[in-house]
Amino acid sequence: SAAAPKRPQRALNVRGGELGLNADTAISVGTKLMGLSGVYAYVEPKGNLDKYGCTKTDQNGLDNMRWAGAQQLSVAAILAADPEKAVGLSGYIAALSLIASSPATLAVGFPTWCIYGWAAVCAVLGAKTLSGDVSPWAL
Repeated sequence: SAAAPKRPQRALNVRGGELGLNADTAISVGTKLMGLSGVYAYVEPKGNLDKYGCTKTDQNGLDNMRWAGAQQLSVAAILAADPEKAVGLSGYIAALSLIASSPATLAVGFPTWCIYGWAAVCAVLGAKTLSGDVSPWAL
């Protein structure tokens, strides 16, 4: 995964011996679980909140759960990306996340043009980073 180029095998040791868990497997399973959790939070925010015991939710709560789902999906997408391209792809992922979470940001009065303006900037930086025209440090 992009975020874990050094395999944390030592971190998976427990006092008294090995857990018997391969680092690559742990990273892969964790990435998939994060992605699935994000999909559920985004697609079914009320059902997701109900599972946490939050049964009285208004539109603001639903929008914020969608925002949380978009963030989880973004993290999972970056973790699942090819490590060589993860930084450049994160520009596109950030743009999609800004757009996907716009109901929550619009609900608090955030200007629409800012959301789409920043999404455009992120997408351009992602494209320029992947093509080698811009340093990955820009993202």
